[in-house]
Amino acid sequence: MSAELLKDAERALGEREALPEDLRVLAAKLVGALEDVMRVAVSSGERLPTPSYRCTSGAVADVLRGHGTAPRLMAPKS
Repeated sequence: MSAELLKDAERALGEREALPEDLRVLAAKLVGALEDVMRVAVSSGERLPTPSYRCTSGAVADVLRGHGTAPRLMAPKS
């Protein structure tokens, strides 16, 4: 279902004359899909064991406290 939704989104965003109602329907479906992703992520996170270390300072701790942003991962150089 997610692959089909992504194709629909790519198609709609590629159209210059996309109808507002079609975009609203697409947005609603995307919101539903993101809600599903969040539910799975939270559920998976709740089952993870508590790490044996405690991060109290630095950029990682800021992100864990809800401040700052996580660093972006870079693709490996080929």
